[in-house]
Amino acid sequence: NDALGKPFTVKGTGRPWEELAARGAKSHYSRGMVPRDALVLCLGLDCQLDRVEWGLWGFGREYKRYAIDYGVIERHISEPDAQRNLDILLDRKWPNFCGNQMAITASAIDGNYSTDDVLTWARKHPPHRLIVVRGLPSEVAPRIAKVQRERDEKKGQVRKHGGRFFNLNVSNFKMSLYRDLDKTDAAAPGFVSLPSGCEDRFFQELVSETRIGIKRMGYTIYKWDKPDRQANEMLDCACYAAAAALKSGVNGLSDIGWQKLEAQFHEPPPPPPKPGERLTLTSKPSLASRL
Repeated sequence: NDALGKPFTVKGTGRPWEELAARGAKSHYSRGMVPRDALVLCLGLDCQLDRVEWGLWGFGREYKRYAIDYGVIERHISEPDAQRNLDILLDRKWPNFCGNQMAITASAIDGNYSTDDVLTWARKHPPHRLIVVRGLPSEVAPRIAKVQRERDEKKGQVRKHGGRFFNLNVSNFKMSLYRDLDKTDAAAPGFVSLPSGCEDRFFQELVSETRIGIKRMGYTIYKWDKPDRQANEMLDCACYAAAAALKSGVNGLSDIGWQKLEAQFHEPPPPPPKPGERLTLTSKPSLASRL
């Protein structure tokens, strides 16, 4: 619908998590390793009362995506230990199939909860590497839109977000993920690859919500619902990572851009220098320069 304007069927129910777990068990790559066609890494972070959960996703040609890794950083985001571990996470690298170390291109963190604390930490990192996102209940809102200007409800002052706060149409992101999880042909555009070595909770949380319709004053209003006591952090992290990828320009990357990324990450790393040999440092082009 986004590309061609054709009608589509809304997907509001995820695949049974057992099917996804079985698919992951047969995967060609394991958790923590970047597969061959994942060329851009994006991180989604979901803030909770006593922890920050994260999910790392890879993106490749034809809108394909790859679950890479996930984890939990204990303590509230306002605490120094949590912020220190988050800083380390943003700088962390993951090995790909031929031994190259791949860094995170862009990240998105949930700003719906403890907004001021999230923004305080986020300002330590440049906006092109980290954005703050907030889900909107509307299904007709843009997929991602910058928050231009708003006032603090308590102080009445204009909030300064530094161009890094974005509203998300999270319903659109969830429907897109569920639609792509239904695909069983690995060559199909948008196919979602899942790694082996994941806990059951990863798959349970990934499809934890269901889109339901509620009648109000003669109109049907849709919302996303989940069973009581069922966590949904991995679903949220997947949506935030997709938003970070969209913001960084992955969907608009040209064929030449993908070819440059393949040339960069598909060649094995150079051998370690011999004793007494001088190192030659080279800089890598940014993602924006490959568009």
